[in-house]
Order: sequence, then structure tokens, then C-alpha cells
Amino acid sequence: MARVRRRSRLASWYVTIPLSLAVVVACGVMWYELDEDRKENLLQWRFFPSVEEGGEEEEEEGVEFDNNGNPEAAVSQLRDKYDAIPEFFDFVDGVKQSFTPNQFIHLHHMKTGGTSMDALLRCVMNRLRTDGDYEVPYFNIHECSEAHYASCVEGRDHRCQDQARKASIMSYCAPLRDLPAFGWNSTPPVGAITVLRHPVDRVWSMYRFQTKSCYKCRPLLDIYADIDAGNLDMFNSPNCPEQLSNHETANLLSTAESANNYSEEEKIAEAIANLNDFFTLVGLTESLHETVDMAGRLFPWMAQEVEWSSTTCALEHRNASPENNRCAPGNTHMPLPDHPDEETKRAIEAHNQLDMKLYEAAVRHFEYQKQAMGMD
Repeated sequence: MARVRRRSRLASWYVTIPLSLAVVVACGVMWYELDEDRKENLLQWRFFPSVEEGGEEEEEEGVEFDNNGNPEAAVSQLRDKYDAIPEFFDFVDGVKQSFTPNQFIHLHHMKTGGTSMDALLRCVMNRLRTDGDYEVPYFNIHECSEAHYASCVEGRDHRCQDQARKASIMSYCAPLRDLPAFGWNSTPPVGAITVLRHPVDRVWSMYRFQTKSCYKCRPLLDIYADIDAGNLDMFNSPNCPEQLSNHETANLLSTAESANNYSEEEKIAEAIANLNDFFTLVGLTESLHETVDMAGRLFPWMAQEVEWSSTTCALEHRNASPENNRCAPGNTHMPLPDHPDEETKRAIEAHNQLDMKLYEAAVRHFEYQKQAMGMD
């Protein structure tokens, strides 16, 4: 996953209508069955080829994105990466169009704005189905639904596995290392998005979100003391303590071997490599609206407004902390500040040193992406 793989480009970033028609005809698409307005609109869309249907896959020598010491090289490599995003129209019987499988993934870290991004993605998919007449196979899996997740990742739920393999777009709230178990191989898909958040803000948001169900209304400092002492019996789920310590880094490791046996230096190196190489777009919670704008530039069908539909897919705030955490007497609300106090903040930082380094790399990478897209 830490290698860059490129698919052969089937069309240039922006092409004239005659050239686009030539490519379509060459692919054997029954273009003539569409009316002229539909043709003109479709030519503005960027979609994804499958290797089987779209041609050969070319593999180049792995490139490590230098997002620290050589900004010019990082920006140049990102431009090459974006230029390699192909355009493709996949027709079934010349009428119904379909995304090919395993093409676009949103890796969702909890409390990073991922639920808002998923809502936007669902709006976009509905717009494609309704106004674009597209088939868009979709799959959603969440590791916090532990029984369902385990049965699927272990191959016991065959229906779940089949849906995952056939999906063109997947919302994936789980570790990157489990992705092959869902039939998505180690080759990066054409489109991959993830959003990272400052570790202090993410952990505090997680604590406020699950104050009672996960953390039994106890102070976060006490929770960390239990984790440090190995007292994990108090938690209903292993996900509860795992969310509080370097969770974003853990999500971006490639294998169980790296998650369980690598040194901290090796883990952060692999996580940053996957951040740079696997994902088409790395967003920031603190710049979520800008992240959505960038996604629309790379994938025009994800834009909030498109010419071929009157539906606007706007980013909305979802999954906020509960108004009543039921931690005060009579199951009433125990007020919690928007930000932790200094002692709690230091504890979060101490337990998330890898995520702090990962976030610093993500912030640099975010700026390089903006430069590569001509946004600065």
C-alpha cells in the first residue's frame, strides 16, 4: 500500500468533445444511443476504469512522497498523481451506466467529520443514480459494529463479503490493513479519501461523544491511568480505549505485523507513507469545507453543484456530541467544556505522540495538495 501504482490514462484531464467521442468509440461504447445534451454533460465527468475492461495496468517503481524536506518534489509528484486520474464511461447495454467495482473509498476515522463526509457522499451517489442514470454499488462497514464487522472481515458473513467485493464506492471506518479481507486488494483504488483531525481535538470529541457508553462518566485522566495500568476490564469494547491512543496511526498501518510488532518509528513511517501514497486526497477536519472543494476538483461528480443536476450536495455537520450525556444525577447532562483543561490536554498529547507526528505530516501534505491543484 505504501507504493504508488498508476493506471494507464484512458483520456486526458480535459479533452475536447471530438477526442472524447473517439475514445468512447474505441472502447466499443454505444455512444450513439445518447442524446446530444447527455453527451455534453457526460464529457465533464471523471470516472474509473477497471483493469479488465479499461486496459492494462502499469506499475512503476515505488515513490516515497517527500512531504518534509523537498516540497517542490512533493508538489510535482502530486500533480503527476492527479494527472493520472483517468476518465472513463462504463455503459451496460449502451444505456445504463455503472461504476466498476473497488474504485473509490472513504476511510473514516471516528470524530474527524467522517459522518458528515459520508452524508455528502450519499447525496452525491443519489444524484448520480437519479439524474445521471448511474448504477453505483455501495458498501458501508464500521468496526464499532463489532459482531457484524468480525463476521464480515473473517469471511463468515458471505452476503457482506459479496456486497463489499461488488461495491464501487465504500465508506470504510476500519483499519487499512483489513481492506484486503473485503476483496479490495492492496493496489490503491483510483480514488481514496481520508480526513485527519488534531489528536487533542479528536480524542476530546470522542470522550464527549461516548462519555457514558464507553467511559462510564469518569474523568479522562482516570481513564488514561487505567489504560496505563492495564486495567481494561472496565471497557465494554476494546474500541473504547483504542480510540484514545494513536488511533489514526493504527488505522493507516498496512498489516497486522506492522500493527503488532513494529517499533514506534517504523509505525509512523509506514502510516505517513500510506497517507501520502495510498490516498488521492488527505483532508483536515479543521478545513473540512476546503477538503470538500478539493474533492470536487479531483472528482467532478463529487462537487457540491454540477451542471447536469439541480441537486446541491452541501456539507452538513453530523454526529455531534449528545446534548444529554446522562452522566449527572437522574440521567441528566454533565456539562463538559468544548476543550480539555491543560492537564488533560497534556495527557492526550502524551498518549498520542504518533498521531501528533502523523497530523503534522497531514497538514504539510494538505498544503502541498492545494499547491498541486493551483489553489494557492
